[in-house]
Amino acid sequence: MKKILSFIILAVVITGCSSTKPILNLQNEPVSEHISITDVTQIEVQEAILAAGAKLGWTGEVIEPGLIDATLQLRTHEAVVEISYSDKQYSINYKSSKNLKYKDGNIHKNYNRWVANLSKTIKEQVIYRASLTGDEAIVNTSKGMSIWEVDGDRKVSAIRIMSTGVGLNSVLFSEGTHTIGGMVVKRQLKIGSVDYKAKHEYLIDYVIEDKKIYYWVKDLTDNVVVYGTDRKSQ
Repeated sequence: MKKILSFIILAVVITGCSSTKPILNLQNEPVSEHISITDVTQIEVQEAILAAGAKLGWTGEVIEPGLIDATLQLRTHEAVVEISYSDKQYSINYKSSKNLKYKDGNIHKNYNRWVANLSKTIKEQVIYRASLTGDEAIVNTSKGMSIWEVDGDRKVSAIRIMSTGVGLNSVLFSEGTHTIGGMVVKRQLKIGSVDYKAKHEYLIDYVIEDKKIYYWVKDLTDNVVVYGTDRKSQ
């Protein structure tokens, strides 16, 4: 009886520690969850998918407009996914695999991690491409904010401030000098409804309350808040 009980316990432990999981298929994922993107084309989403894949080691092949096959090969392991997409959303579905323990809809758990990372990187690449075109200049969400430099009516690169909800974790400026939360503008810059004057120094600051981020922009040259509310002075 003890032997039978020990066998049952061992079987449960082995099952619980299984290296396979149900396959992760992502359906109708928005190209971006946290910003409002305008003027992103299907071609730009295609470029974002290919760039994201290349960054993570996937080889992408455009089968037809709106459909990409992507292959990840790691030593003797191979995963192939089918990515359908439009200018608004994309889906990632399992197509085939080698040496990943695929059986009855289950697969090695690493596969799901690879797909999740691919999806995350696609969204990042879409945001980057949105910063290169269009006239959407600033977006604020409960999870962070993004700021891009604007040259006339065209975004030129990734002046970007992102927040994880606990502070700034990425600051990238294409022009000017900066510290965490601040920058010097060297040419005309427009964010939201604010016209940034060339050669003026601006401070972008924020506070986090109740898991939401509040920010404001202060023209330090003219000593005036030009966007948002200076909550620290209240």
